Amino acid sequence: EDASRLRHRIDAMLCAAQGATLQLPEDEVLKYRGAALTDGEGWTAMLEDGECTLTFTCYDPVAYGYERTTGEDAFKVGGTAETYPVFECVAAEGDSVMVLNLLSERFVCVVGDFKGGERVRIDCASEDVTVDGACANADIGVHSDFFPLAPGACELAFAGCAGHSTTYAERWY
Repeated sequence: EDASRLRHRIDAMLCAAQGATLQLPEDEVLKYRGAALTDGEGWTAMLEDGECTLTFTCYDPVAYGYERTTGEDAFKVGGTAETYPVFECVAAEGDSVMVLNLLSERFVCVVGDFKGGERVRIDCASEDVTVDGACANADIGVHSDFFPLAPGACELAFAGCAGHSTTYAERWY
């Protein structure tokens, strides 16, 4: 009975319906998102033999490393794959908040009547914008182009902001 309970508990941890994060023991820094258990050999005899072979499918084959947050305009992005940042800006009084990637010449602009102090969140992965927690996708400027950050040097410019931060996860092929 104890072995059966343990097997069911392990099974529940490994078989997440939406996929889960897979972290391999030989590299504890990197994590694979959207991993799903797709095969298991020797599963029924595992508690008797002490081993089994599990096969995972990683639907996002790029590994995620450390999450970084910076308030700088110029910084270095680690990893070997592009990463999609989240910008948190405190709006200044004016008619827009804009983030510009100076190296790729791509930008995201949020147009509105800002009094100053509003919290503007720009998520480049999901292409969503919120202002003070409320959806503001209708306020995304017409020529905006959500952009990734390439590994290496990164130079950003912020307009209409009293303060800002950039958060991203290093990604590795």
